[in-house]
Amino acid sequence: MTDDWVSVGPGRQGMDALRKELEALAHHSSDVRTAGAADEFLIPPYLADLYNRPPVVQRARRTKKEGDE
Repeated sequence: MTDDWVSVGPGRQGMDALRKELEALAHHSSDVRTAGAADEFLIPPYLADLYNRPPVVQRARRTKKEGDE
């Protein structure tokens, strides 16, 4: 059932790049379906949440110098 699935368009990145990004996040590749005139994808809500989640930025740690505690 795809009634609650979300439509995602490629924007500037293009269809191939978007498909790769979505499939990397998806539980299964069948969760990424082509829709419309093959110019957008339908994805389930869990995948839309993952796709729209802001990226986590990890701060670099400073290595301790000799004598630092």
